[in-house]
Amino acid sequence: MSRPRPSQDQDAGSPRRGRLPLKLIVGVVSAVLLVATAIHILPAVRAGLHDGTRGNWVATTKTCHGSACVWNGEFVAPGGHVLVTSAQYAGPIPKGIQAGTRVPALFTGGSGLVFPVTGSDLWIELVIALLASLLGLYWASHKWVADYLRERRNTPQIPRI
Repeated sequence: MSRPRPSQDQDAGSPRRGRLPLKLIVGVVSAVLLVATAIHILPAVRAGLHDGTRGNWVATTKTCHGSACVWNGEFVAPGGHVLVTSAQYAGPIPKGIQAGTRVPALFTGGSGLVFPVTGSDLWIELVIALLASLLGLYWASHKWVADYLRERRNTPQIPRI
């Protein structure tokens, strides 16, 4: 025996069960993407403008997880002074790299990334990620925010004496 399908009126008033987890997941992923993008976007824009301190990125350690490996290094100013002790190179890593390999780099500040001295187009990807995260946050939360604001507007305010 099959269950009767709820009428359109009943369906409209109650949230669908499958939507909440998806909206929650999209909201959390979008928030994480927004934070990660916000941290790196200004240094990437500066790198796109070739603005920053020129020097060398020196490879120090290689960390592998499965088949993916990441090199960490230091950013060294032209005078030999280490400006950043833990930095990742946000450009193509030369083949045959090993600890001690020097790569000309541009440090644009704050994010732990150094860029190729020729500049970087990473900012374009970050702007797209920023827009995607904002759209995801809007999609995941706009109904909740609208309901909250509607409820606040309809709640009588107690006048202060």
